[in-house]
Amino acid sequence: MTLLILVPQGAEFKAVMDGLGKSQSKPILQVLAIPAGPAVKGFLKQESDRIQGVTQVIVLGLCGGLTNDAIVGQVGCYERCCDRLGNEYQCDSLDIRYEFVNWNAVTIDMVITKATDKQLLNVETNCDVVDMESRWILEFMHRRGIGVSVVRVVSDDVVGDLPDLSQVFDLNGALKPMELARAFVLRPRAALRLIRGSILGLRQLAWCATLIQDNVGSR
Repeated sequence: MTLLILVPQGAEFKAVMDGLGKSQSKPILQVLAIPAGPAVKGFLKQESDRIQGVTQVIVLGLCGGLTNDAIVGQVGCYERCCDRLGNEYQCDSLDIRYEFVNWNAVTIDMVITKATDKQLLNVETNCDVVDMESRWILEFMHRRGIGVSVVRVVSDDVVGDLPDLSQVFDLNGALKPMELARAFVLRPRAALRLIRGSILGLRQLAWCATLIQDNVGSR
């Protein structure tokens, strides 16, 4: 089996690499940083040569909770992932010595910042969590006969609002630091909530990477 791990670039990628570095197993897993949001579609096409020979993909990253049961820091494995148009993709389970929470997920094009909008999205889709990349990855890989497992960590829950993050990513899915700082200044309490959740989420994400390397990479 040739395994490829896909992780959103930036802090999530760094956390995963830190986790892999702490593994007791030989670091043989391939890891590729991907852009945030729908820019991942074009990126995967450009990097199609690196997909050649891959038989299994694991997507690692953060996500947002859409139910009271999806709490900050919780780790889960997707059972299925859909979009708002009703397109749905089945995800592979991860065969390791750890029992993850199972989630149904939805992928959308933007960060949802208002708790009320998260609650409405849950009613609309009956999903537990939301992210911005998994559905596109699943479609791309499934067309090539490649199985995909998605493991995500909740970094923000359904209870509180976040800063307005609508302008913090460029068209290539890269973070714009100045726009992020501006959003934090405008909503300091919401920013503090996001920072706390992200710190816990990234810590758990690093642990996930170590767990996967120790279980899959040692086979």
